[in-house]
Amino acid sequence: MENQVGVERSFVFALLVVVGGAAAVVASFLPWVWVDSPEIPSAGIQNGAGWVALVCAGLVVVHGVVAIRAHPADQRAIFTSAFACAAGIWLVGILVIIDPWMFLGLEGPCCMLMDALVQPALYVTLAGGIIAGLASLAGALARRSVM
Repeated sequence: MENQVGVERSFVFALLVVVGGAAAVVASFLPWVWVDSPEIPSAGIQNGAGWVALVCAGLVVVHGVVAIRAHPADQRAIFTSAFACAAGIWLVGILVIIDPWMFLGLEGPCCMLMDALVQPALYVTLAGGIIAGLASLAGALARRSVM
């Protein structure tokens, strides 16, 4: 009975990893930063940070799918690796929030005259990474009884 509960719990954690990663993948394609200037397009996947988040989110989804199918003895390593990929999503998102101009590849005094607005898609990307990260952490720390 206890083994069945552990397997069901691991399945839920893996499913949450997939859902969080999928949300981050979708949001990676949407604009993250908007600038009120016709010369500067709204930025999303066109920039390097968007690609990094997309790759990390894709890896999170793959880890979640593999964790669903994996033997309970192997799940701890899979969840730990998924957590590392989710941390990559967090790092990219936080860096963009701190300095959106760096994300756009712009620097200098002209940037101080325009506002760069962080769009909801960036927060969805971060939320997906947080969901996937917490679920993978819970999956890695879950007690397992292997038969």
